Amino acid sequence: MFTRWYILFTVGTYARRQFLPDPSCQAIRADVIREGQLAHPFIVEAWVYLPDHWNCVWTLLAGDADYSKRWGLLKVKFSRHAKPLLQQVGFCQEDSFPKGQGAILQKRFWEHVIRDDSELRNHLDYIHYIPVKHGYVVQVLASFVLSAICFSGHV
Repeated sequence: MFTRWYILFTVGTYARRQFLPDPSCQAIRADVIREGQLAHPFIVEAWVYLPDHWNCVWTLLAGDADYSKRWGLLKVKFSRHAKPLLQQVGFCQEDSFPKGQGAILQKRFWEHVIRDDSELRNHLDYIHYIPVKHGYVVQVLASFVLSAICFSGHV
C-alpha cells in the first residue's frame, strides 16, 4: 500500500488540435505547473506532451486526492496564457469554439489511480513509450517529448 497517491492522467486539446509541442506552449505549461505546485503541491513523476494531448503521472500525498481542483486551475491558466499566442499563429480563432467553451483544452480529463509498484512501473513504461507508439520517434531515448526517462532508478 502506498503512502502517496500515484495517478495517471490524459488531457487532450480541444478538437485534438495539434499545438502542444510548440516551445512557447511548453514554456507556458512549465510555468503553470510550477505555479500550481506552489499553490496545491503535487509531484510530476513523468510527463509526455504530444501534439494533441498530455499523459502524465503525478504523486499526491496520502489523504489529498483533489486532483480535479488542480487540473481545473492548471487548464484555466494554461488556456489563458496560451490562447493569445495560438490565435496569433492561427491555431485557434475565437469563433471556432462552441458557445461558452473558451478553453483550448478539453473540458474533461481521464485519470487512473495506480494501485501498486508493479502497476506504477507499467504506467511509467507506457508513458515513456507513447511517442514511439504514435510514430513520433523510433525509440524511447530518441524522444524529445519526454520530461522524464528515469523514476527511482527505473529506466
